Amino acid sequence: IEHAGEDPTGFMVTVELALVCFYGIEMACKLAAHGRWFFCKRDMTWNFFDLFLVLQSIYELVIGLLSPNGHRDDHSFMRTLRILKIAKVLRVVTILTLFAELRLIMNSLVGSIVSMFWSFVMLTLVFLLFGLVFAQGCGIYLAEHGEWLRSQHPDTHTEMLSSFGSVQLAMLSLLKTSTGGADWSGYFDSLVLAGSWYGACFILFIGFYQIAVINILTGIFV
Repeated sequence: IEHAGEDPTGFMVTVELALVCFYGIEMACKLAAHGRWFFCKRDMTWNFFDLFLVLQSIYELVIGLLSPNGHRDDHSFMRTLRILKIAKVLRVVTILTLFAELRLIMNSLVGSIVSMFWSFVMLTLVFLLFGLVFAQGCGIYLAEHGEWLRSQHPDTHTEMLSSFGSVQLAMLSLLKTSTGGADWSGYFDSLVLAGSWYGACFILFIGFYQIAVINILTGIFV
């Protein structure tokens, strides 16, 4: 970060060139050894991924070495270079495939994407259901006693609005409560003001999430 915007040193360019040559030769050997089966094997997805990284590295290196200095003032050109540099991070994924244990973990993570998606959908529905209840309860209470609460307890009024002033804020507060992002006692105190029934519902949400939802979702992944 301290050297942002500066040109790479000669050593960095040399190392980059050596790595590109190494990966390029490796890819050429794979293509020569496997032929068309390189794109048809069980691991063809990783092969396409490796080929993309190698071609991206070669393209970036050629642009960096052959482009005139005038291109440095071209914002669209520099933006393309930045995107290509960010793509270098993808090389870490290639390293993961070289070790059996890391590859097993990587395949497990990829295989859990569908389950993770539906888990997020389920959590969103749970937060939406309880968020609607709490936002409506606080809205009714503020409509009837909002002026009194603002004059007598302005901090509580502000906290209730910031936590349950809308369905989105209520869902965010429930997410903080369930993931340890905030202590749920403050939210409970705000909901009790709206009515003891809402406080009981909040306790029900905590128990339902911690005992049922988390264990069920954990069982799906385990």
